Amino acid sequence: MLDLSKIKLTSRDIQEIELADKFYRSINLEAFARTNEYELIGNQTCLFSTIIVSDGFDKFNDLKRVSINKTIREDRSNNRLFTISNLKYPPASVIEKLNYNRASYKRQFIFYGGFGKLQALFENLPNTGDLFTLSTWRQKENTKIHYAEIFHDEKIHKHTDLYKTEWNNYCKQLETLDMMTSEAIRKLFSLMTFFFIRPVDPSRKIEYLFSSFLSNKIFEMNISPKIEAILYPSVPMEYIAINLAVKPDAFDEKIDFVKAEEFIVTYKADGKRQIIYQKIAEANKIEQNNLCWETSYLDDDLKNFMKANKIDIENFK
Repeated sequence: MLDLSKIKLTSRDIQEIELADKFYRSINLEAFARTNEYELIGNQTCLFSTIIVSDGFDKFNDLKRVSINKTIREDRSNNRLFTISNLKYPPASVIEKLNYNRASYKRQFIFYGGFGKLQALFENLPNTGDLFTLSTWRQKENTKIHYAEIFHDEKIHKHTDLYKTEWNNYCKQLETLDMMTSEAIRKLFSLMTFFFIRPVDPSRKIEYLFSSFLSNKIFEMNISPKIEAILYPSVPMEYIAINLAVKPDAFDEKIDFVKAEEFIVTYKADGKRQIIYQKIAEANKIEQNNLCWETSYLDDDLKNFMKANKIDIENFK
């Protein structure tokens, strides 16, 4: 639980936060990231020498993750996924293809999950003809995940009550501090949140550099036990849902596979987050890391649709 009374900022800290807040909210972030990419990663700029987090320990509800099959398979074909490693954080075989994401650098593994099928689809929306796999994951009994949560900005709380108690507690604590410290902490948290809730165009993923920098700083904080996950608002869901980004070692230690469901998208509306899809298979167990698929009935029309989208239907018998 965050206790702001224990935070002591120097006048230099306060000045740096003030300058950073003005600077990063006013510049072209894409251009700055492209020019200063490796300096940012190497911590050679003045971005966030001061980091404060609100953290906790919890057992989370089941996590859902959508994997678009052709983006996972090494051959990039629109075909079935066969191993459990294809469904959690990206497999080592695609490490060179990993770009920046909300909580990870290039070539860095992180498990991203949400809390529900709809949210998982909004986060990673497939197109017409795509095979996608919805996996369900469950935290092991008697485990707690040490996480940092991102919610410290009024913009979020205009959309959702998810963090109502935490937000009210945070605001009350700010009121007890001297004015300069209170304002500096408010700006620091707000700027950190700003980087996590900014929409990022898929063609400009380098803009994730700022939130991925913060995520790595949070994971590296000198506290024990280390933070293992980051809980942050879903941008595609306009902050009414939350995502969990989990470090691979914590994921492997504390989270189990429940099931995988395979779908094909039969229609996606142009320019909209509206799709029609049909379930074609389910895997409720694994054997030696292989998914044991049980294929549903496929009529001739669906088989022809799958063939037209270059799917090898021999895998679906």
